Amino acid sequence: MRKEILLFGALLWASACALSMSAAPSSGRVAVVTGASRGIGRGIALELGNAGYTVYALGRSTRANKRLLDDQRQVADGLDLTIESAAEAINESGGCGYGISIDLTEDGAIEKTLAKIMETEGGRLDVLVCSAYTTPLENIKGEFWTQSMDMWDALNGVG
Repeated sequence: MRKEILLFGALLWASACALSMSAAPSSGRVAVVTGASRGIGRGIALELGNAGYTVYALGRSTRANKRLLDDQRQVADGLDLTIESAAEAINESGGCGYGISIDLTEDGAIEKTLAKIMETEGGRLDVLVCSAYTTPLENIKGEFWTQSMDMWDALNGVG
């Protein structure tokens, strides 16, 4: 059996997995996805859930901590792009989702969270996806290769 290991970034937020297990049988596989509240990371997390994975969805966007949402790009009214909604969608699709609030710019945060997940899962981790990314609040003008190093650090200095 081939193990898929990609990459990672990630305190557990409780989620009711038992309710969703009837949609698809559990694969017994475990995945961690950073940047799972929005964009590509969210899409990957949801597809892993659809395949029956237990998915730990890591990100900064939470319903409980509005302060963190204020420094992020605004989303359209009515959209719930949080780790909680990602975990709920994973559960609804047949996986088992857990939303974990984490700021990947904090040194040591990834290691601590990964250690807790590994302990919870008995050392099992099949897929690790690093999709955390931040979008600058100011407009990017010009070709990407002409941008300042500060802009690149802001974009990619996450985890």
